[in-house]
Amino acid sequence: MKHWTAALALATLLATAACTPQQPPATPAASEAPAPAPAPPADRALDQASLMDAKGNTLSAQMLAGTFVEADSELVLLADGTYRQTLTTAGAQLSSDGVWIPAGRSSIALTPTDTDGQTVRFTLVSADDMRSQDGLHHFRRKPAQ
Repeated sequence: MKHWTAALALATLLATAACTPQQPPATPAASEAPAPAPAPPADRALDQASLMDAKGNTLSAQMLAGTFVEADSELVLLADGTYRQTLTTAGAQLSSDGVWIPAGRSSIALTPTDTDGQTVRFTLVSADDMRSQDGLHHFRRKPAQ
């Protein structure tokens, strides 16, 4: 029952974000150069020496990078501090992305790109196991195939 509640809550959040009307991008004038893409957050947040798992082992962004799964959800953490999450529900896939940064000694915060999304914090049990601090999600590294 807990997985259904968590999946439904995540599906609702992702569906709300996906259904938000988007304004078409303004076409820049010929003399205006497009704004550069934002820099990856590596320079502002990935202080690897400050990350530790529950047993006190030091973790780096490279060690955390990979694919994690929980029920119908897949979370991909990249070493550059970005992430992508995909939820498959009722035959549809809902995706979100954003940045992840250390949020204390043994936790990370996932902040979605969508400004309507909410930051979610995860406790690092190990480099292969993390739990949301609200207790609703438990992601484990996807085994190599």
